[in-house]
Amino acid sequence: MGVGVRRIQPSRLSGGVNAIRKKYISWLYAELPDLVGRNILSPEAAGRLREYYGGFGREGKRNIASTAFAILAAILIGSGIILLLAHNWDDLSREIRAVISFVPLVFAQVLAGWGIWRGKDSRGWKEGISIFWMLAMGSSLSLISQTYHLYNDPDTFTLTWMLLSIPISYLIGGGAIIPLYLLGITIWTGMTQSLGGHPTFFWLLISLPLPYIWAISRKAPYRSGPVLLRASFTISLIIGTAIILADVLDEYWVLIFSSIFAITYLVGRIWFEEAPRRVGLQPLRAIGSSGLLVIAISATFKSSWKDFARQESFSFSPEIILTLVLLAGAICLFLLCLVRFKGSGGLLGSMVLVALAGTVLARSGAAIGINIVLFTAYVFVLGLANLLNGIKERNIGLINLGMVIICLLIVVRFFDSNLSFTVRGVAFIVTGIGFLITNIIILRKK
Repeated sequence: MGVGVRRIQPSRLSGGVNAIRKKYISWLYAELPDLVGRNILSPEAAGRLREYYGGFGREGKRNIASTAFAILAAILIGSGIILLLAHNWDDLSREIRAVISFVPLVFAQVLAGWGIWRGKDSRGWKEGISIFWMLAMGSSLSLISQTYHLYNDPDTFTLTWMLLSIPISYLIGGGAIIPLYLLGITIWTGMTQSLGGHPTFFWLLISLPLPYIWAISRKAPYRSGPVLLRASFTISLIIGTAIILADVLDEYWVLIFSSIFAITYLVGRIWFEEAPRRVGLQPLRAIGSSGLLVIAISATFKSSWKDFARQESFSFSPEIILTLVLLAGAICLFLLCLVRFKGSGGLLGSMVLVALAGTVLARSGAAIGINIVLFTAYVFVLGLANLLNGIKERNIGLINLGMVIICLLIVVRFFDSNLSFTVRGVAFIVTGIGFLITNIIILRKK
């Protein structure tokens, strides 16, 4: 009599291994306090074990919760102090105003010094005191500026506040202020650009937190903190670069954004390939691929090319040179990706070449329809490739992604054409039925 052997799917096996791994890591975290208490492990060794295994178990969840509550408490306390001072500010003399202006800042510094002296190493304490110190510094700057009329323009105030705040992350070790710093310098770049200043200093300013991000990313690159900082840095860099290139966006927006998002995606693809396959832990790939898809679909509209500027002469302005540098960087990374992964991931990266072809055609005065067909074909191939890969790997996520891309393309093309509502309705019904049938078939096979 034969013995039946049940075939175990790789995805199910992987899920079981992860569950077992999580169980034993949780057990290890529960044992660590006892091991430290018996001097079998030093506190430093226990901390390194937690850093290595990441946020599994109750200990990791408690650390995340305490850090979040500490940041929230710091924001609420700092905001409350600012509101109380602002409410009674007009009733105080200039001398009292000057003294009170420094009280929040001095209190934050004393609290930080006390924590450093006592050797407090809690992540929640570091993040909370960093946020409170940054808000106290902004409050003091604002109050002193109002009292003695130091900063009459918001861009100078914002730049001063951000430059005085960034050393806090290196002194205390709290990274929660870095997203706020990145937001501040991005706002400063927009204000400076609108006032006719020098927004190119943005790249110098955005490089200041890089050593901190690099240091914590080397220790635990896929924990929530480093991942959030890399995502914040990437978003700020994209927005700031777009602001600096505002003068040439009308003519080269497809090429510029395609190059920026292609670089973002390819950097995540090449240097963070070993990241767990969750969108939250692959921010560069998620941001880059989403941006490329949005640009590609936007380029299928007639209005995207209708008012395209066609100039007889071509001048090498600083903005044009920067655009060419971004294009060259994107192409080099695309070729590197093709060589390293033998074609894998090349379809998304090739968007920069499609954008280059579309820009050249638009500048040469070619018919708008050519670019529409070009980008429509690209989006369709992108959706079809995800759909076929999903069917091949029996991955319902990839299948639905491919069908969503194709469905978006259908919606865009129908609303950008003169087809009747009857034809559009029938097409949507057929597409929806295709979604249902495909999902049912794949789920039954799995």
